[in-house]
Amino acid sequence: MRIVRVWITALVLLFTVTTSWYVTLPAILGVAVGLESSYGVTGANIATAVKYVSYVWGALMDILIVLWAVISSSARDVESEVYK
Repeated sequence: MRIVRVWITALVLLFTVTTSWYVTLPAILGVAVGLESSYGVTGANIATAVKYVSYVWGALMDILIVLWAVISSSARDVESEVYK
């Protein structure tokens, strides 16, 4: 039963993180482009960093969620009757 709960939780988290990533990506990129054009070299460096982070954070969180699910599903369930 533990493995079912873990993977249902992982799927819900994956859906939530991926949806929020897709929704916020255009807004973050719009702000980054605005920073590039209005603040010169310092703003361009910060905006470039913001762009890179915005491209990566959703995928990185998805990878971490899947790793957590794999690790958690391989753990022994104390309440399970399979191990008794």
